[in-house]
Amino acid sequence: MASPLKVCIVGSGNWGSAIARIIGSNAQTLQRFATTVKMWVFEENVNGRNLTDITNAIRP
Repeated sequence: MASPLKVCIVGSGNWGSAIARIIGSNAQTLQRFATTVKMWVFEENVNGRNLTDITNAIRP
């Protein structure tokens, strides 16, 4: 069996975050894809915290 396909989203704005969540949910249910969806983001500082740390800490 071939290794699972990897998925990456470029951008983390409203659209990037929304589509990453949808694609991530779909990827978890399909064995053909890796269960992790990575996002390429421009690192920003929000109230002294990295935006990626804030995004990764929020779980639905």
